Amino acid sequence: MTLSRLRSFLRELRELVRISEAQEIARRMFVTNTIDGLISSMGIILGTYLLGGRDPLIYLGAVIGGNSAMGIFSAFLGTYFSERAERLRELKELERAMAADLRGSIYWKSSKLVPLYVAAWSSLGMLTLPALCSSPLFLAHEGLVSLRLAILSSLILLELAMFLLGSYLGRISGEKWYMVGTRMLLVGLATITLYLLLELA
Repeated sequence: MTLSRLRSFLRELRELVRISEAQEIARRMFVTNTIDGLISSMGIILGTYLLGGRDPLIYLGAVIGGNSAMGIFSAFLGTYFSERAERLRELKELERAMAADLRGSIYWKSSKLVPLYVAAWSSLGMLTLPALCSSPLFLAHEGLVSLRLAILSSLILLELAMFLLGSYLGRISGEKWYMVGTRMLLVGLATITLYLLLELA
């Protein structure tokens, strides 16, 4: 695909997303799956540590592997198939109402491309932030920091990401961003505390 064709495709996709009002759906899926990825990463790191894991690559493999599997098969494919089904249902209802075949129309294109757009954002939420927050474990693998410091740093970054997501949601909802951010931070702390209590019980 040439650069000009890519630009044309992106312009068309942006217009389809605007017309179908898919931005809100994509945003919700991104935030929801990012939160899922962050919380699961906390559990994976803590569980691996409590089971005696001493190799940073084990932590990285568990976090990235687990979130990649969820990001591809659940966040992307699950979202794509469900969103595609909804868009096709809407298209068929519109065709019945108009008594016309809408193949090739903007509505038909929307039913094909918008599910991919929403699924991509859904998958990015599960894949990106959890991996970035676990980057201190790579430093531990390279011998630049200790494993304990890498684990602590990763958990702090995961908590910071939870706070930032909450702050973002607060701005969207018109609430005090720092209050919503603090609530999300507490959710992360509660997850860590509960996990430690269950493991030590």
